[in-house]
Amino acid sequence: MRKLMLILGLAIAMILSACNNDTETDGEVIVETAFGEITKDEFYEELKARYGREVLDEMITRQVLESELDVDSDSVMEELDEELAEMEEQVGPQFLTLVQQQGFKTVEDYRRTLYLSKLEYDMATADITVTDEDIEEHYNRLQEEIHARHILVDELETAEEVLEKYNNGEDFEGLAEQYGTDGTASSGGSLGYFSAGHMIKPFEDAAYALEIGEISEPVETEFGWHVIYLEDRRPAENDVGELDEVRDYLRDQLIANQIDHEKAQSDVQSMLDGADIDVKIEEFNDLYN
Repeated sequence: MRKLMLILGLAIAMILSACNNDTETDGEVIVETAFGEITKDEFYEELKARYGREVLDEMITRQVLESELDVDSDSVMEELDEELAEMEEQVGPQFLTLVQQQGFKTVEDYRRTLYLSKLEYDMATADITVTDEDIEEHYNRLQEEIHARHILVDELETAEEVLEKYNNGEDFEGLAEQYGTDGTASSGGSLGYFSAGHMIKPFEDAAYALEIGEISEPVETEFGWHVIYLEDRRPAENDVGELDEVRDYLRDQLIANQIDHEKAQSDVQSMLDGADIDVKIEEFNDLYN
């Protein structure tokens, strides 16, 4: 999810409103020192120059998503505040340090970014359905780890050629070194041991369906075409817990694993393109052009 520069976003919004509604206050003095004064207009121009483009983009995106999703922003914020309070209680005095390590100066910056991310997440997952059967299958897969090898190629025809050569007696590891296009090629296509949720779904489904020593038909993913060989299975080292205790967590995990991030980004851009956005500030009027 995008991290936008949200520093002083609320201040900019307030100043923008003030400037639009009362031009006579542009010269209002907001700071006095022994060496001079700072006016509201000067403050606004400084903030606009430093953070204006990023913050304005965030505000517009948030407004468009709120409208498209028909959300109750107050309810969403209340939910986020409850989650943040729970997180702060768990982390203790180091909570602000943890937030700052994520690249935010204040908890408010973090809160606003979480809000926009929540809107984007809701939009990206609106059409994703996870059934109880999906959760139970995922839970069962988590009970074991599998060791798989694969050969990743760009074209289906190449994958079929690899499969044919293997079926004719050629060594899988040698074929991986010859044909593989990713970093595993030099190690015979080995992916090591992994469990459910660590591979994209088409790959995971194909790998878990294999018996030890069995090879898959070509499997298409966003990375290309895979031929998968199952090397081994073993019980998982970590206890997953009882199904009823982890059901909600597994549901969220399965939903997250199915998000098409490129499509989600494209959908947001389409919403913005159709929002008839007209930026009145001259420096930023190319923001959506």
